[in-house]
Amino acid sequence: MRDPAGRGGAPPHYPLGLVVHHDTQVHLTFKYLPELFTRNQIDVIADRMVRVLDTIAEHIDLPLVRLQLLSPVERATLVPVRGGPGAVMSVLPQVLTAAMTPDTEAVVCDGVRLSYRELDETSNRWARVLIDAGIGPESLVAIALPRSIDAVIAVWAVAKSGGAFVQIDPAHPHDRITRILTDSGAAVGLTLGAHRDRLADTMSWLALDDPSFGAATASASPAAITDADRTSQLRPQHPAYLIYTSGSTGIPKGVLVTHSGIADLAAETRERFGLTPDSRVLAAAALTFDVSVLELLSAAAAGATLVLAPAPVVAGAELAESIAAERVTHAAFTPTVLASLPPDELDTLRTLILGGETCPPALARQWIPGRTVINSYGATETTIMSCADAPRSTADDSPMTFGGPTRGFTAVVLDRRLRPVPPGVAGELYVSGPGLARGYHNQPTITAARFVADPYGPPGTRMYRSGDLVTWTADRTLHYRGRSDLQLKIHGHRIERGDIEAALRSHPDISYAAVTVHTHPNGTDQLTGYVVPVPDTTPDTGALTGYLATRLPTHMIPTAILTLDRIPLAPTGKLDYKALPAPELVPARFRSPSTPLEATVCDAFARTLEIDRVSVDDGFFALGGNSLAATQLVARLVESTGTDVPIQWVFTDPTPQSLARRIDARRRGLDEQEPGDALSVLLPLRAAGSDPPLFCVHPAIGLAWGFSGLVQHLDHDRPVLGLQSPTLTDPTTRFDSLDDLAARYVREIRSVQPHGPYHLLGYSLGGTIAHAMAVRLRRAGEPVATLAMMDTRVVTDRGSRTPEPTTVDLLTEFGGLTAAELPAEPTMELAAELLHRQGAMCGRRLRSRCEGGSTPRPALP
Repeated sequence: MRDPAGRGGAPPHYPLGLVVHHDTQVHLTFKYLPELFTRNQIDVIADRMVRVLDTIAEHIDLPLVRLQLLSPVERATLVPVRGGPGAVMSVLPQVLTAAMTPDTEAVVCDGVRLSYRELDETSNRWARVLIDAGIGPESLVAIALPRSIDAVIAVWAVAKSGGAFVQIDPAHPHDRITRILTDSGAAVGLTLGAHRDRLADTMSWLALDDPSFGAATASASPAAITDADRTSQLRPQHPAYLIYTSGSTGIPKGVLVTHSGIADLAAETRERFGLTPDSRVLAAAALTFDVSVLELLSAAAAGATLVLAPAPVVAGAELAESIAAERVTHAAFTPTVLASLPPDELDTLRTLILGGETCPPALARQWIPGRTVINSYGATETTIMSCADAPRSTADDSPMTFGGPTRGFTAVVLDRRLRPVPPGVAGELYVSGPGLARGYHNQPTITAARFVADPYGPPGTRMYRSGDLVTWTADRTLHYRGRSDLQLKIHGHRIERGDIEAALRSHPDISYAAVTVHTHPNGTDQLTGYVVPVPDTTPDTGALTGYLATRLPTHMIPTAILTLDRIPLAPTGKLDYKALPAPELVPARFRSPSTPLEATVCDAFARTLEIDRVSVDDGFFALGGNSLAATQLVARLVESTGTDVPIQWVFTDPTPQSLARRIDARRRGLDEQEPGDALSVLLPLRAAGSDPPLFCVHPAIGLAWGFSGLVQHLDHDRPVLGLQSPTLTDPTTRFDSLDDLAARYVREIRSVQPHGPYHLLGYSLGGTIAHAMAVRLRRAGEPVATLAMMDTRVVTDRGSRTPEPTTVDLLTEFGGLTAAELPAEPTMELAAELLHRQGAMCGRRLRSRCEGGSTPRPALP
């Protein structure tokens, strides 16, 4: 019997109660709170329980795992749930050109406009150059370009050649770019001359601004490309693109997506988003984020105009200006980006596609009046979008859902034993259909774990295990309930903890690391790192952030790093992520700005973070900032100061005072470092100051980041510049002797300080190099006021001259190697590689000395 609470005496704090008693029969009495359950819902629960009890009575030996919770009717409707019928399968080049009208505006960027005729013919010419270079089906082509018309043409050209494109962000850390290029095995790359030095020589690079490329494309035919022109026939089963996501092992993993789901996605976006040739579709996603493919494909599928936001713009006022100026009608955003835009100022924006993270109903209500809002869901492994909610044009308090599977896809929600779960019960979402990726590039084990046999589809088919926990509603709508694994979502980006944790652990001062996302009371998410230092060290979290900036994309850098004595463990012995302490948003003691520039930076902090006031000592991330907010801050600073401000500065100099110093130094020409290049030979650790700078020479590891712990102990008027190994940015660089390297470093320091007195500090091997530099400067008649050497053993000879140590001497002395482990005459390139492998000890000792306040011991040249 069903007994609403109140009549049967059920305690009001229990939403649902069950009373069981028996005589000659078993009697079940359900007691429930009517404000939380309807009579129909209780009837469904009661029927399900009776059905299970009947099954047990009839089949007493039946294993529990074989009990069916679904009724035959429910099973027929839920196993599986099918999207619309699939489109006729085709390949990407056909989808791109099917709806185009030659004279219609195809692409717009920074005032430059390209018609579909120009886009089509130019990409045909480029495709022929690629085909002549051997590109065809199963070939991979790297595209290392910022968001631009050239990047769009490149994607079209690679698709038409039959190859698959791999998007590379030239602004990402050099090491990460190199790992991706090496793993991809791409045969050819497209880039610009300005980015070439940051790209590894793992393939043949074609520079679009090279005269030879221009001559080759000018002589190529603009006629349409067919299979007769390609190296072989292009089929739907061939790869269309390779896109890299965060990897649990610390190495990015590539998802190889085929052409098989492209036609379904194009048809779905055209119909569900209401796209027509008059639509203007925004492209603002990072090119390494698969939403960028959705943007490009959506416009082409309808023959509409693709409006590219300027390359540095990702959110905020600048993005709003681009949308308004180009009369954008359709845009795909994460809710975080959407929240940075003013709904009342974007009248032309008629359709919003949301995805990547949970959308608060209040945010949706702000934007729905006068517009259509569509919540979508999908993974890179399922050709971007596999589920979507019905378009909403009426604001209400109902939560945003995933909706159901889109065209060509089927979905099931299963428990841990791969059994279907009833509506209202949480299970893991599995998706099937032709849009499933081929798998993870060069990683068959991970592929086998995520792409599993589909027991509910035709024989031989696969389903993708999403890791997302969801529930069905009675009308077959999916509600998101969290993750079943350790992946994180931050601003729409799917992040593997292991990728960031591995980067943190690679620092010589860190023995253990963990990463999680904390949601603050104001609803903002903060990516937070936790580290346990090696014994007898005290990590500088600011320096750690800078260290990560050389290895990870901006969105993967924790905006708070906490030092712990130990990592909390669960009773199973595993890391207990829930027990990690939340970072506190506690501002520093208030100190007013002392200069107009500091006041400008404080104001930019306050406006970006929407707080009343900011002290010059407040850390941007300690106040609740994140990587997305950092991009907004940079945009404001560029506008208010008229100075280019690299986003990496927000991570390495997170207070208004330190940022103001960096900006002032750049204004005065003291900071010529390329934005984001933390591996440059001359690294400004503190660019501003009126005193002669202190030049810090790297230890055997080649990096000068370790000196950042020393900066805080020096007078604020003393600029500090690190000298780093040239092989970090150019592996082909060679020096025949230590003196040649010293000569290079002397040229570097004299480029910023032409005359002495000079102040030099070297640690470990750096002390020997600094000594050689001092000798050169003194011979040139320049005074050397300071030569400080830390943990340096200078080789001396009581004869007439000081001999130079050999490469073997350096490797055995500073690299911890024995002569037996080395070739007789190792090259400098090999020495650099071996020292990088062995340099962790030097980094730990340096940081210990710098933060312990140890005074470097002087030595005379």
